[in-house]
Amino acid sequence: GIWNALRTPAEESSSVLAYIPPPPDTSFRDFGFSGGLVVVSPDGKQLAFSAIDQNGVTKLWVRPLSSNQATPVAGTEDAAGPFWSPDSRSLAFFAGDKLKTVDLDNGNIQVLADSQCDFRGAWGQSGTILFTSDCYQGPLSEIPSSGGSARPVPKLEESESRHILPAFLPDGRHFVYQAVSKDGSQSIWAASLDSSEKKIVLKDARTPEFASGYLLFVGSGGHVFAQAFDPSSSTLAGKAIPLAESQNFSVSSNGVF
Repeated sequence: GIWNALRTPAEESSSVLAYIPPPPDTSFRDFGFSGGLVVVSPDGKQLAFSAIDQNGVTKLWVRPLSSNQATPVAGTEDAAGPFWSPDSRSLAFFAGDKLKTVDLDNGNIQVLADSQCDFRGAWGQSGTILFTSDCYQGPLSEIPSSGGSARPVPKLEESESRHILPAFLPDGRHFVYQAVSKDGSQSIWAASLDSSEKKIVLKDARTPEFASGYLLFVGSGGHVFAQAFDPSSSTLAGKAIPLAESQNFSVSSNGVF
C-alpha cells in the first residue's frame, strides 16, 4: 500500500509503493458486485480479500502488510464484500445471502442478517454495522454487531433508488454514504444513527471513506480524490487532491491507502 501524504507519519516512516499479488494458485475474486476488492484494516497492518482457488472455491484471506504470506479464513466459503471491525480483530462479510462476522482470534462465525447484496458495509466504534440488504433498491440497514434486528437508516428520498457503501466517522454514530438517484446520478451524503437529519456533502462522487481528516472518494472521471473534511459538521474545505486513477480503493484510519 501507499503511506500517503494525508498521514502525519512517524519520524521513521516513509512512503512505500508495493505490488501485492494473490496467494499462490489463487486469483483475486474478479466477479460480482464486490469483485476484486481488497480492504486494509483500520490499524493499517493487515489486508483482507476474497480469492478463488484452482478448484473454484472462494474464501476470505488475511495478509499482514509486514509479511508476504496470506492465510485463508476457515468457514468463509463464497465470501465477498469483507469489511473490518474497528479493533481490526474481526471481519464482516457476505456469503449465502447472509451478512456474517468472523472473529479472527478464535474463528467464531456469527450470522447477523439476510442480505441479497455484497457491497462493502461499515462497522462503527459504537458496535453498529451498516450494510446494504438489496443492491438494486432501498436504504441502508443497521444492526448491532452482537446480533439483533436490522432496521433501515436513513430514509430513502423519492428521487433515490438506493443507498450503498457507508463509512463511519470517528464518533461511530455519524456516517457518510453513497446515494444513487433514479436517473443514475450519484452523490455523497452524511447522516447519523441518532437522527433522521441528513446532509448532502458532494455531488457526482461515490465510494466515500474518511481517514486522517480527509474525505476520500471516487470522482466522475474515475480518479480517487481526498479533500479536507470536518466530521463534526460534515463540511468540506479546500481543494480535492487527486491520489490515484482507480474505481476502487481502501484506506485505514491512520492513512494506509
